[in-house]
Amino acid sequence: MSGGTPVALDTLLRGTWFALEQAGRLLREAVALEDSGAHSTAAGLALLAREELGRYVILRELWGRASQGGAALTAAEVRAACENHVVKQQRGAFSSVMRAQGDSRLATLMRRLLKLPYHSPDAQLARSEVEVARCAKDKRTPTDRHTQRMRAFYVDLAESGATWYRPAELDPAETRNWLFDAVNDYSGLRDCLTTPGVREVAEPELAAALDTWPDKPPLPPPVWPQMHAPS
Repeated sequence: MSGGTPVALDTLLRGTWFALEQAGRLLREAVALEDSGAHSTAAGLALLAREELGRYVILRELWGRASQGGAALTAAEVRAACENHVVKQQRGAFSSVMRAQGDSRLATLMRRLLKLPYHSPDAQLARSEVEVARCAKDKRTPTDRHTQRMRAFYVDLAESGATWYRPAELDPAETRNWLFDAVNDYSGLRDCLTTPGVREVAEPELAAALDTWPDKPPLPPPVWPQMHAPS
């Protein structure tokens, strides 16, 4: 451990919960913005919520190690662990959603899979190719989401130097998907931590520790946009 006052175990536990609470708050505000037509700002908040989900995962791991007798961490070490935006996007990705439209290779493969017998050689080959595409997408996703967050909030000069990226020009259908996917992931995690009988199996140590904190803030219930369905 480097120099500095160690962070108490209870403090790490509270930070873990606060990060998840903040993800829920950001997502509810993002949905309100989406329903009002502010698509790019809603998407930006949803991607910030992703980072808070990642912060939750990081702090949960730090708390878990410390609660099992690991070395205490200083405030500087905890902050450093939560500093990298791309890492938080990576840790905050709990599911992988494949979407394809038109005549792309992926769209063609996914349509073929709907028609082929499940155990046929052609279906197995198509699933293998889809899986390769999924792995490649998952590898790109954290960096892509960080870039998307920046483009949802800021005007920036394009690589060509001839045009500008404008949040107002983001595709509302695409940004809506970012929001739906984030809410879905938050909802699943919240259910895991708040459903009696599930939380004790999925997170027994964390559930027991949280039970000693009776006045902790509730996790906001998830809401989904009402004006549009996900594409």
